[in-house]
Amino acid sequence: MMGDHRMNIKIEIEFHGVKQKTDMWINYMPDTSDYDRVDRRIVEFIQESYETGMRVYERENIERMEIEHADEIESEERAELKRLQDKYNTPHKDTT
Repeated sequence: MMGDHRMNIKIEIEFHGVKQKTDMWINYMPDTSDYDRVDRRIVEFIQESYETGMRVYERENIERMEIEHADEIESEERAELKRLQDKYNTPHKDTT
C-alpha cells in the first residue's frame, strides 16, 4: 500500500497524582518490519511519565517519613517530660 498512513494518537497518563498528556502522529504499517513494534516516542513518553511520577512518590514518601520521625521524637520527649515531672512532683502543664 502506497501513501501516507499516519495515525494521530492521544495519550493521557496519571501516575502518582501526576497527569501528563501527549498528542502525536505516528506511522504504522503492520506488513513492514520497520513498523511492527511500538513507536519509540510512545515508549519514551510512558517512561518519562513513570520517572516523573516516581520522583513525586519518593519525595512524598520522604516527607511522610520525616513527619512520622518528628512525631515519634515529640512523643518520646513528652513521655520523658512527664516522667521527670512525676519524679520531682512538679505539677503537669498541658503540653498538647
